[in-house]
Amino acid sequence: MKKTILLIFLNLGLIKLNFAQQSTAIHTVGTVANIPSTGSYSWNTSQFGSFANILSFPTDSLTDELHFSNFTFTVPTTANILGVEAILTFCVMPQTSGNAILKDSVIKLLVNGNTAGNNQGGVHSFTPIVTSYTYGSSGSTWGTTLTPSDVNSSNFGFMCQLKSIGTATAFVGMEKHWANSQTPKMTIYYEESTVGLIKSQTAVAKSYYYDRAIYINNNIDDSKFEVYNLIGRKEYEITIEKNQSRVNLNHLKPGVYFYKLRQGKNEITQKFLVE
Repeated sequence: MKKTILLIFLNLGLIKLNFAQQSTAIHTVGTVANIPSTGSYSWNTSQFGSFANILSFPTDSLTDELHFSNFTFTVPTTANILGVEAILTFCVMPQTSGNAILKDSVIKLLVNGNTAGNNQGGVHSFTPIVTSYTYGSSGSTWGTTLTPSDVNSSNFGFMCQLKSIGTATAFVGMEKHWANSQTPKMTIYYEESTVGLIKSQTAVAKSYYYDRAIYINNNIDDSKFEVYNLIGRKEYEITIEKNQSRVNLNHLKPGVYFYKLRQGKNEITQKFLVE
């Protein structure tokens, strides 16, 4: 067994395994806090029925920082973080005559409770209606490097700071009791670094049963692909042609298997799971 493991590491440079991107479900905020900063107006985070609000926000003013954290992510410790999305929703209403417009002045990640990465704000405006925007993407970590322990921490999340650019004093807030429609949300996109297992963990995406396959970037020569069960019986064998990427495994019953990928005298052996 030790010899087989050694062969895996010696030959990883020969044949690269590509993994399907995965994501967490959409997680909602657990903790909301006002953090005094460069702003001059504090968020009320203790009013019944509200996550946070400012009752009378004058024109040409900047809020304190509003921090959202404790999203309870459980990304696998072997994962590589690929991207982060955050959804922010506010209700804005004019309190005086004129237009109530609030700019998303600063939107940043919180890593270990501290702001990190690039500012995603300065792009959108919240206006007199319940307005929602998505920041980041499945391929962006906002200009910073993230680890699973970072995103799984209760201190991970994102923050916002709004500026009034309209002509009316405004009410701005997000309510708890609107069926979570105004709840700040986040999604983490990642890929697992453990080879041989391709399993979607998205909330609504296709399941492993829909797409039971192993993806291999075989760009050198034709290779032999064999699947064995735990007692060593061969369950499947196929020749993988050069540049072929997908090996269909939908005929296998649920269980743990090993595959051998042979190319000339070189061989890779790896365990994988069919659920």
